[in-house]
Amino acid sequence: MVWLIVLGVTDPKFIATITMTESHFLLKLHCIRSIDRRLCSVVYYFSSGQLLWGWLALSVLLPGFLVQGVSYVWFRADGQQGQCLSVVLHLLQLGVWKR
Repeated sequence: MVWLIVLGVTDPKFIATITMTESHFLLKLHCIRSIDRRLCSVVYYFSSGQLLWGWLALSVLLPGFLVQGVSYVWFRADGQQGQCLSVVLHLLQLGVWKR
């Protein structure tokens, strides 16, 4: 469990949930290393059976993801170069700021 503290996870409740199952462990490990923690919280709520909180969090995040998707399609329609960079920016929710 020392590696969790090294990664910056100090919440005892979160550390206690690590011991559930291997699949939950891998999911939480991926979420710790994930850049977008908001999406990680949605996955966590659904995987832990807290459906109401999962749907509420998803309903807050969905409009932002839709805007980024429209922005990415718009970039492709304009024929912008550097699609790899554009994909990364849109996945990080920064694509709109580039336009």
